[in-house]
Amino acid sequence: MDLLRTFASESSIHGLAHLVRSQHWLEKAFWLAMLAFSVVCTVSICNMHWERFQNNATVLNVETDYLSWVFRPPAATVCSDHVNEEKLNQLLQRYWKVDANHSEYEYFRLFLLTVNRARFDNLITFEPFVNDSRLASVSVIVLARELKSPLTPPWKTFAPVLTEVGVCYSSTMLYAFQSPYGLRSEENYTKVRPADCFTLDVCRTMVAMSHMDSIRNDVVSD
Repeated sequence: MDLLRTFASESSIHGLAHLVRSQHWLEKAFWLAMLAFSVVCTVSICNMHWERFQNNATVLNVETDYLSWVFRPPAATVCSDHVNEEKLNQLLQRYWKVDANHSEYEYFRLFLLTVNRARFDNLITFEPFVNDSRLASVSVIVLARELKSPLTPPWKTFAPVLTEVGVCYSSTMLYAFQSPYGLRSEENYTKVRPADCFTLDVCRTMVAMSHMDSIRNDVVSD
């Protein structure tokens, strides 16, 4: 009897321990009823499956409604080093009052190109600008966001996201967690949910950007 009592009190069978540990007879009766009900249900389900196996051991289930399946397109992220020269000159004029005739035009222009090309593996390229107090008051994230703003596609299914390779555009529904905008920013971005795809559909998204107003800019750090 002691062995059974010890087994019941230490068992992981739900409710069995309460039969031994409980002091009130009403609680013991409740758990006894629950255990009995569970055993009856278990035996009934096992018996039902056994009879089904005896009468029809092969179960064939074919889904024929696959043409009506609806699914979301996979998320895509687009990153580019596209630089709009007009935007570049606007930022130089706005933040440092520098134009093409200024003696430090190339210096500040190189800084903007470095921000535009910033990645997790090339942050060493910022070393020439570390001690320049004129750059300390300008947010690098804001600059990166503005430099990439010409890339905003006309479709609202893509939103700007901050990644390890800079500001990119993504169609993920979790874009808010990577948004380059502040929580209280008035410019916060809201994207539209992409259209659903159906079976046998050719689901495609085209991101086309004009490079007619841009030139290739290579950042070289000595």
